[in-house]
Amino acid sequence: MSTFLQSFFLETWKLMVELAPWLFLGAFLAAALHILIPREKIYHYLGNKSLKGIFLAALFGVPLPLCSCSVVPTTIGLHKQGAGKPAAMSFLISTPQTGVDSIMVSAAFLGWPFAIFKLVTAFILGLCGGGILYPFESKEDTEKKDDSQVTKKRSLGEFFNFALNDVIGMIWFWLLAGLLLAAFISVLLPENYIGTHIQNPYLASLLILPVATVFYVCATSSVPMAYVLIMNGLPLPAALVFLMAGPATNIATLGAIYKAFGKRFVIIYLSTIVIGSLAAAWIFTEFNTGGVNRMLEQHNHEPGLFSKICAILLFILFIYFIFRDLLKKLKHKDETMDLTIKISGMTCQGCVNTVERLLAKHDEIDSFHVDLNNGNCSLSGDSVSLDDLKTEINELGFSTD
Repeated sequence: MSTFLQSFFLETWKLMVELAPWLFLGAFLAAALHILIPREKIYHYLGNKSLKGIFLAALFGVPLPLCSCSVVPTTIGLHKQGAGKPAAMSFLISTPQTGVDSIMVSAAFLGWPFAIFKLVTAFILGLCGGGILYPFESKEDTEKKDDSQVTKKRSLGEFFNFALNDVIGMIWFWLLAGLLLAAFISVLLPENYIGTHIQNPYLASLLILPVATVFYVCATSSVPMAYVLIMNGLPLPAALVFLMAGPATNIATLGAIYKAFGKRFVIIYLSTIVIGSLAAAWIFTEFNTGGVNRMLEQHNHEPGLFSKICAILLFILFIYFIFRDLLKKLKHKDETMDLTIKISGMTCQGCVNTVERLLAKHDEIDSFHVDLNNGNCSLSGDSVSLDDLKTEINELGFSTD
């Protein structure tokens, strides 16, 4: 047991050293995008029901660091701001598969050719999904809200706050879980265990597809898991399907998507991801020549001091997020909340942040607490209209009781 634990913690450390510098770089690039291109501008550019809107939705969606559940309220917001359903489809497909943080981490673990191929594929699938829906929805009439808001000046503090709290803080739990699970698989499975049982890349892609579509995985946290599976013999095309279909689909949010956009939208959305990820795997199988050997060569080096420092900082961040959430819960227990709303459909910290941003806009609410585990939104204040709040929360893509 002691040998197993020692190997487990050593493997976890190795993965963190590999992950940390690229994760921080991706988070800072995401913060730069947040500062340079505020969400209000994205809403403005995507308020276009032509084919141009579909193209811009995929173009803006690819670098944004949004997971498969937090992208849903954002997409619904885009639609309410005037973006057509085809543009919303393009954004919903292309965004959760990538993100600058995911791109950097993918390049670190799986190489730049793999990362770029995944990025381009996410962009193309976004265009395909929006393009397929376009003939059915091109005449829709969506009310466009006023987007003439004055963009406020952004500070350096907001830059670091967004990078650490919004980007990494939104996925920290799944990131830590992904690292621990990847280390566990690496230590538990014998060398090339998967490769000895499944060698055909097409069969492996078909087998991993239902796993990827049913279970929630984050685009960034799933990369270490995919890397460990590849090192244990999983064919690269199957890993590509896992990294595309997993983050892009989330059973927990399909109800919200259906409610906001309808049956046809959901069918085209799922079909595009499933068929597109399998087609991408086939193309990758035919044209990939470097294979796993190139990846092994990339990782056969001693990590530098900078990578180790970044890993230590990431570990400190994990500790900070754990205690931060614990203190929030303890503080909530000491507070007396008058009202409670039961919210369904929240699956990550990004969902919680979305609801909290909505509550913070209401001056009549004195204090609030959103619990991800049980879905309870507790709040207190004068003249709070629960019916109006429930309506606004439902418009974000969640359900309220």
